[in-house]
Amino acid sequence: MPAARSPHKRAEPAADRHRVEMLRLGLRGRSRWWIWEQELRDAALNPGEPSYWADTWAIAGRVFAGERAFLIGTDQALSMHRWHRYAEFWGDALVMRRGDRSDDEFVSGLRETGAWSADDIERWVSRLIDVPRIDASSTAIRAALAHQKTRGGAVDGLDPGVRSYILGRGLYRGAGG
Repeated sequence: MPAARSPHKRAEPAADRHRVEMLRLGLRGRSRWWIWEQELRDAALNPGEPSYWADTWAIAGRVFAGERAFLIGTDQALSMHRWHRYAEFWGDALVMRRGDRSDDEFVSGLRETGAWSADDIERWVSRLIDVPRIDASSTAIRAALAHQKTRGGAVDGLDPGVRSYILGRGLYRGAGG
């Protein structure tokens, strides 16, 4: 699901239509996946306002009946106490353990925030799931695309079809590109 306007990011994202198309390209051949454009539709009703996961997750509860969960990385779990109305949804998160920190480091990080009780931390730990580590990050991908020198070659972690789309439309050009 593409976010509309994250209150945590300063830079403007690529246009909605481009981000949706890149998702379509990246998900081709995966029949059990779909793109839910709820935040993008809601953003059109509230121009200039940030989008909040609390609102989107509440809508998901009405649209998709039954048990539900969303995936986040440990980095997002450790910063979730700064999310808007996080108390409404944090318990539905599944935390992807990607080998970036040990369980003890994760627990220590949660304690250091001062936002979580011992019971909350126990719940966080119970929601850890192992996923294969993929050595890619959106920040690194955007950085590679921003520079002419690295823009033309393969970019680790970026689907070749998505890369072709980006290059064909001149997206993610930085000061060096």
